[in-house]
Amino acid sequence: MNLGFPSPRKIRNWISQLLDQYRRRQSAKNRYADKKTIRLFGKAGHRGTALSIEPLGSREVFFESVPEGDYKLLITHQEKMLHKDRKALTANFSTSDLESGEQVASELRLLFSAQGEPFSYIGGGRLAKGQFTQITKIRIASERDWIAVRLDSKLDRYVNIDNIRFTPDVINLKRRQSNIAQYVVKLLESRDDLFEAEFILYADINFNVVDGSSVWLSSMLSALASVGKTLVFSKQDIHSDVIWSNVKNQENILVLSPKDFRVDDQIATPEVAIALIKQLDEFLPNVRRVVIRGLNAASMLCEDRQFRGRSAIYLTDFYEIEGGELVVDEKAAKTVTTIASQAGYLLSQTSALSQKISDVSGLQIDCHRFPPPIPDDLPVILSGVKSIGPVKIGYAGKITPLWGVDQMLDWTEELAQDGVRCELHIVANRISDGVGKKNVPGFGQSIRSKIERSSSSHYGDFNREAAMGKMAEMDFVWCYRPPDLEENTLEVSTKLIEMVGAGAACLCFPSDINRRLLGEDYPYFIKDVDDLRRLLKSQSKSLPKGLSERIRSDHSLEIVSDRLAKSVLGKRVTRENAPTLVVAGHDFKFVDPYVSNLKANGHRVFRDTWEWGGPKDLDSTRSLQAEADVILCEWGLANAVWHSENKREGTKLFVRIHLQEIDERASKFGYKMNQDAVDGYIFVEEGVRRTAIEMFDIPWEKTHLIPNFLLDDEYQDNAHTKHNDEIVRLGMVGIIPQRKRFDLAVELLARLIDDGKESSLAIKGPRPEHLDFMRAPERALELEYYQEVYDRIAADPRLTDAVSFEPWGNDVSSWYRNVDFILSPSDFESFHYAVADGILSGCTPLIWSWEGADEVYDPNWIIGDTDEALAQIEKTRSLSQSERLKKAAQKRELLTERYSYTKVFDSLSRVLGIEGGPRRSPRSRC
Repeated sequence: MNLGFPSPRKIRNWISQLLDQYRRRQSAKNRYADKKTIRLFGKAGHRGTALSIEPLGSREVFFESVPEGDYKLLITHQEKMLHKDRKALTANFSTSDLESGEQVASELRLLFSAQGEPFSYIGGGRLAKGQFTQITKIRIASERDWIAVRLDSKLDRYVNIDNIRFTPDVINLKRRQSNIAQYVVKLLESRDDLFEAEFILYADINFNVVDGSSVWLSSMLSALASVGKTLVFSKQDIHSDVIWSNVKNQENILVLSPKDFRVDDQIATPEVAIALIKQLDEFLPNVRRVVIRGLNAASMLCEDRQFRGRSAIYLTDFYEIEGGELVVDEKAAKTVTTIASQAGYLLSQTSALSQKISDVSGLQIDCHRFPPPIPDDLPVILSGVKSIGPVKIGYAGKITPLWGVDQMLDWTEELAQDGVRCELHIVANRISDGVGKKNVPGFGQSIRSKIERSSSSHYGDFNREAAMGKMAEMDFVWCYRPPDLEENTLEVSTKLIEMVGAGAACLCFPSDINRRLLGEDYPYFIKDVDDLRRLLKSQSKSLPKGLSERIRSDHSLEIVSDRLAKSVLGKRVTRENAPTLVVAGHDFKFVDPYVSNLKANGHRVFRDTWEWGGPKDLDSTRSLQAEADVILCEWGLANAVWHSENKREGTKLFVRIHLQEIDERASKFGYKMNQDAVDGYIFVEEGVRRTAIEMFDIPWEKTHLIPNFLLDDEYQDNAHTKHNDEIVRLGMVGIIPQRKRFDLAVELLARLIDDGKESSLAIKGPRPEHLDFMRAPERALELEYYQEVYDRIAADPRLTDAVSFEPWGNDVSSWYRNVDFILSPSDFESFHYAVADGILSGCTPLIWSWEGADEVYDPNWIIGDTDEALAQIEKTRSLSQSERLKKAAQKRELLTERYSYTKVFDSLSRVLGIEGGPRRSPRSRC
């Protein structure tokens, strides 16, 4: 009978969390209890603080609640002695997590002192207006409860610091990306082979280290290269053949390493790699798939839709095992949802991982299996005791907490005292304390000491082949991992699959995943030292008949690669005389999915990037123009003017026009365009077409009406999330510019609250005061408008509590789940994607009667004013849940019938003269 009491595991988890919180709080209290420690709140420390340091003394500043990200520690002073001697003052760092100093130094990218502390010299600095400023840049990989900075002075007098504070390094990533863009052009000038790439692969994994992750990377690379030319981004320069020597199909592989694009610290971080991939994709015309492993890198790739339908994402790192339980935090869950809704393909190692992704995202998805492959030339190992004398036990892989090596050393030492002698052979070129929440300070040193004490043989420079050869000499191969990991992980050990496939007698824990893999009768399961003792003292056992052959068959690289090729990679489409398309513009967000669809289906496509009012790189534009059979100008702005004036003979030129081209500021480009050179104008809305024809005297026969497309499959799982309670949940995407009429949305909210209805208004998108261009002199009156709306909200506590703002992000599909009524109170629009996406998500639209709204949407959805909006809300709320769902489904069906991307893509391809229609999104649904 279940009386509702928590399980012992949950109790242990709670106790562990409480102890961890206590240790962190106590650590913090001990620091700021010292009168010399200054306590500041927030990532920027507000405006910082001034302080004085005693002669040869120190002071500590304690910053609380520091999110992950790039930061600058800014120190300003007027001390000339500090400026002359950069080593006169040092900043020593420590963090809230219980990590070794070496670990912190690595994460923060700082020097590591002989005293075991991460540090930076603070002396020196830049002089401006009589004040010196010293900047130390650091990176916080995961959110910290606090960061402490201790300033140590070597001067024998008081030192006065005018200000010390943390501030986000907002331009750091932009600068890195800008530098990468420059290197891409240089790369392509010297690497013609890159233009052949059909697949791109990146994982935040080191090729120089032997572990399950690097084995996965080599296997995936081999699988991709068996199908087509594959460009792989190596996290670090490859200086060891431990893994690389086992990569197959190397003749089909192109490698880019940090040395090729000169990144700091010689590490291709996810930020740098994804920025580089996006830049290269503009110039590489044949990239059909981009394969990414890792939550962080995948999240960055999915920030826009440049790779929609082409991305294949492999996720394993979205969960943690804490206190013996599997945990997915809120941020990770949100990221997984965004990736799952937008990735072209999801790859997973096990069915348990697939199910967890579905549970976390709330989406019914079908992940394509990519289990750990094993080489087709895997050697055969005969299981059973081979040696006379001590039992030989081998381990091959990285050594880190929870990987079971400490149990192997401890248990065999205990058995030796009982007369059971074991001889250990350990192949590992990486022994560490672990990273992040898995970090155990001192673990690595403890393991090294145990290895020396046990007289184990340690091999640190074996490649994969040599490691397998050593394991073949063993009586048993150690694949045991402790229950806290094995009973909660969703992954199977690559080492276990490979060794059992080879025929080795592998010692492992009998987890559910391992029992499903190996069978209930597998003879080498062990839970503890007693099981190991019994096993080693028992008669020789052997693997169940046919187990190795089954594992080899299910996991052979050839079979796994073939399955990946058929389900994910597809066949390259060869079309003789197929046109090469160049898409030119300053903003590609409305055309990226179409371009990605073309490339996914084998078309050659280049991107020609412009500024709004002029060229970005005319040399690049000219070279791309020479490649083009068809040029599509996305937006009829400066790009369209130049291409119409410089059109090559035999090239087709089309201009796709949205709304801004008929605005006063942008209309100058329409008048300058050489209409004789334009083969066709594509308009997204009928009203814009009529106006443009009249303004620019465009011949009617050259115009085509092809509406904006809807990515309807990204929202199809949202309808069931709609609420059925008393709260009225309004939503609005984008309040800039003023014509969006944010004031009308607030007016509607106020009326609802006045009527006694519990209501909320969620705003998605940037706020005007946060945008540089909104601070231009000509925008002053517009900013006053927003301030008046803000003032109205602030003056009424009921509104203040009911209005929420969320910055723009590619998680908008998830955002719609908490909105029941999507608003479009604009003075005018051409299409208004926000409303369409909301309807696809099951929201009820409230569309004010801007011109053309009744042509884009059903006239029955249009309202005239706030009173009609209130009436529509009341009418909808009076329906039963089943009636609401039925109405929402009808609205969705109407939109997909008109604007589904498959239909619109097909229309675009016909007008552009591109063979082969679009294919439906490859993302499978159950």
